[in-house]
Amino acid sequence: MIPAIRAPTNTTWPGAAPTQPSAPEANPRLVLERLFGSGSPDQRIRNLKRRQMEERSILDFVMEDASDIHAQMTGRDRQKLVQYLTSVREIEQHLGRADRMPVPDLQLDTPAGIPANTGEHIQLMFDMLLLAFQTDSTRIATMQIAKEGSDRIFPETIAPIAKIDLWYTQLPAKFSEKMEATKDVDGKSLLHNSMILYGSGNAAGNHHTHHDIPIMVAGSGGGRFKTGRYVKLDAKPLTNLFRTMADHMGAPGVERLGDSTGLFTA
Repeated sequence: MIPAIRAPTNTTWPGAAPTQPSAPEANPRLVLERLFGSGSPDQRIRNLKRRQMEERSILDFVMEDASDIHAQMTGRDRQKLVQYLTSVREIEQHLGRADRMPVPDLQLDTPAGIPANTGEHIQLMFDMLLLAFQTDSTRIATMQIAKEGSDRIFPETIAPIAKIDLWYTQLPAKFSEKMEATKDVDGKSLLHNSMILYGSGNAAGNHHTHHDIPIMVAGSGGGRFKTGRYVKLDAKPLTNLFRTMADHMGAPGVERLGDSTGLFTA
């Protein structure tokens, strides 16, 4: 499971691009079409630019119409309108940030669907995640490598189990390398401006133990996390780390998350 958060340092989180939850999607073709539309690479770029222009046209119409009726409203109705216009301004800010993002090189062939090879499937999904961050299409994403209770069988015995673990560990490493090689709008890398958490809910798969869980955090969240170290925590809930990540992204009012006892301070 990889919760990934992108937070450019030149943007404060309370005004960050609003992210709406959506249904999970395992088909890389449908993920690409959800982000950029269907068709050839050139068509996707044209569609992306057209959508941006159309969204601005709609916003212009909404603001003009709202200005005409604002003076006629009083009390609670005016308060509702102000809240609505605040949401519109947030969308305008999101579009402004999108303008500063370079139009992505979408010379990526549209995936045919879910590949039969698991490694190819996972790699394609990582590529979609990178594109989503690179284009500021979202700032919060979760990628599940395998279903819980997966019955996937590897052609290995217990002896070479380390090879399987190494394979799973190399997945986020390659993704982090691509994030580091991709520049954000402030000139720093996407990895620097993100928090990528990789891990599992179980420490030992055979026994389903929930203590001494190995967790990897990549990226510093714009310099908020100290990286390049190994930290061993004694009897501290993992939710302390989750709450700290929420704190670093500016989420207001999160005093407790699950069984958290405080912030991650190591």
